[in-house]
Amino acid sequence: MNIHIHSDFPLIMNPGYMYWAAMKIPGVHITRAEDADVVINVDSIHKTGLKRGKITVYYEHDDMLHRGQNKQFYDVDLLYVTSPHALPFYPNGTKNLLAAMDPDLHYRWTDVPLMFHLGFLGQERDIPLYEYRRQVLNVLEKNFKLLRSQCQPQDYFKFLSQAVMPVNILPTEGSMPLINMRFYESLNVGCTLNNYHPCLDDVADEGVHYVGFRSPEEAVEKARYYLSHEEERERFLK
Repeated sequence: MNIHIHSDFPLIMNPGYMYWAAMKIPGVHITRAEDADVVINVDSIHKTGLKRGKITVYYEHDDMLHRGQNKQFYDVDLLYVTSPHALPFYPNGTKNLLAAMDPDLHYRWTDVPLMFHLGFLGQERDIPLYEYRRQVLNVLEKNFKLLRSQCQPQDYFKFLSQAVMPVNILPTEGSMPLINMRFYESLNVGCTLNNYHPCLDDVADEGVHYVGFRSPEEAVEKARYYLSHEEERERFLK
């Protein structure tokens, strides 16, 4: 089968991971759109637009926070979103396609020194989407040695491996969070501290796959406990 993966940013993050996954599947070949059996559009495609093929797919990931407002992209053969709780905002027939981590890509680097208690790499722009994220990180930074930065995608796991525990806070627009790619990626790097939301129950078990918290204060309490209990941390990686 010939496929083409189209995106404004085709070689990084979600489209890039899709390229990687496709190349590992026997019988699947990456081609030009005009030669493809299936064209997979992965957001964002606002700059380059929707590309069509014999079968046209649109996968709305981060743009899911727009709650089904990118209607110009929904007239396709297959429409996917990344979180089950978002389906009511989309046309009938929309399917849920969860993101995932690949252990060949997403893993802890064991040959880098541990320099931080906690590690967060990601966006903190001054917009409502990241307001709770900034609030939690500010509190954690007052209590722990926190890696708090951004980096190129290829350096993400090397840098995050410098921290004992990865931290993720779901981007949230109103009452709807995005189960971001970082949530999945972090789980194989270390015992991940992540804010709890019921939408996560569809993809992971709190206390089994990640350490959940419901307030900045609880985040501090949970981090302090697991940083001082190595065996408990290691349990999350098994």
